[in-house]
Amino acid sequence: MKLIWLIFFQAGSIWVAWFTETVLDGNLSSFWTIQPSTRNSWLVNKLLKLRGEVYNWIKLRIGNGNTARFWTDNWSPFGSLQRFLVNDSNFSLGVQDEATVSSLFRHDRWLLPHPRSEKQLQLHVFLTTIALSTEEDHYE
Repeated sequence: MKLIWLIFFQAGSIWVAWFTETVLDGNLSSFWTIQPSTRNSWLVNKLLKLRGEVYNWIKLRIGNGNTARFWTDNWSPFGSLQRFLVNDSNFSLGVQDEATVSSLFRHDRWLLPHPRSEKQLQLHVFLTTIALSTEEDHYE
């Protein structure tokens, strides 16, 4: 667990820089989506397998929304939106897998279709409380 803490909160470490660049291809949010691989060490694959246990502890606070992945990062009160909306009939909402929060907000409005389920309505209501800023997104 300490290694996962290092990945998200100790960016100055050489190990974290190596892990982020080599394993996660330079994107910390990839930690939630990258799959274990035979090219990885035992330790790296073990960390990837622990993701589900630590997901709820690592919250991404939205600033400008540029690095927050809409579907997989833990930035909303619903956790992973992919899991939250999985049983909805049109759960993808026409949003690409790699979309960021900021990519879905233009000209002071959210670029999402009208809600067609109670969960989609909950998401829309929550989005009205989000105010993107010039600050970077950051993990807490």
